Formats: sequence, C-alpha cells, structure tokens
Amino acid sequence: RAFKMHARAVMPHQPKNPATPEIPGGGRVDQPGIFTTAAPGISISNLAFTNAKNVDLLRRVNSEDVLQAALFDYLLCCMDRHAQNIFISEEGRITLIDNDL
Repeated sequence: RAFKMHARAVMPHQPKNPATPEIPGGGRVDQPGIFTTAAPGISISNLAFTNAKNVDLLRRVNSEDVLQAALFDYLLCCMDRHAQNIFISEEGRITLIDNDL
C-alpha cells in the first residue's frame, strides 16, 4: 500500500558521492514523497545465504505465482526487476515491489 506524506529531515552527514553535489554541513529534506508499507517476507537476494530455512521457503513457492509475476513484468514492461525487489513470504507467496512503469 502506498501513501503520500510530506518528509522533513536533516542529513547530518553526507557520504562522498561523485554523482551528487556536496552540501556543506549536511543537508535538509523538505518535500512531498510517496511511501509504502514493508513487503512481507524476505527478498530473494537475502535468500542467497542458503540455510535449511531458506531452502524450505523456496520449496513452498507456488510455480503459478512465479508465472504470474513473470507475466506481470512482461505485460507491463517492468524493466528493473531484480533479486532485491522480489519478496517471498513465510507462506511462499511472491510480492513484487518497485513496479515502475
């Protein structure tokens, strides 16, 4: 679920990043934003650290859910799908996040 909210914050320390200009003394954020609730489960990228619990979780994933997720991405041209935005719940259900169109 997504919701709109106005975000106000202070960044006391700005890490070095050549892609962004440096803000002396940190920076302030004061702008509207769109936020979402946390996706249930664990991302596939975190499942890479294999243990018995993760293997069991992968076995619970319904193959029909995998096909539906792939079809969703194909039909809506979701070009940024990767292992950090596919989550698997304890019940083995798939949740896709970051569905930019």
